[in-house]
Amino acid sequence: MTKYLKTLEQIDTPQDNYRVKDLGIDHAITSYAVKQPNGLSSVMFEFDEKLLPASITHWPTSKGFKIQAKLDDNNAQIFINSKEEEYEALFHELCDDLLFNLERFSKLEKALNEIYLHLRNHQEFYKSELANGLNENNQVGLFGELHVLNELLLPLCGQELAIPAWRGCKGASQDYQ
Repeated sequence: MTKYLKTLEQIDTPQDNYRVKDLGIDHAITSYAVKQPNGLSSVMFEFDEKLLPASITHWPTSKGFKIQAKLDDNNAQIFINSKEEEYEALFHELCDDLLFNLERFSKLEKALNEIYLHLRNHQEFYKSELANGLNENNQVGLFGELHVLNELLLPLCGQELAIPAWRGCKGASQDYQ
């Protein structure tokens, strides 16, 4: 279980207000697991507003999540809220992804840019048909590709070459797409 989910489980479901618990990540960005009054999850990032990169002028929103930014008195708070129960598991993956990238980059501006880029990527994912799961044809294609990757390519050329080469002719994330 991830740090985000462990922390989230420690929070009682609120009756009328948001419940917040610090995730305890040592970074210039303070991060919190949050439970909304409706029982859905959120993650909040808090940092010095002056350090927000000028390139980030608005935050993406998507089918599975919405973002609220509060900027005041040199303090910035970014709330990323799950919007729908059916996407809650995907939202938890998004939060884990964001926190992983937060820990990877000690420099605040780089961390915020990475968070923004990952939110954009998740926004595109939620727009795609894959957000609702793979259909049977895609499942068969994915299984076939993973089998070839595991049985042929990895033993021949190793993961350093095989994994990055797993691209379709149209530059999709994977061939089966």
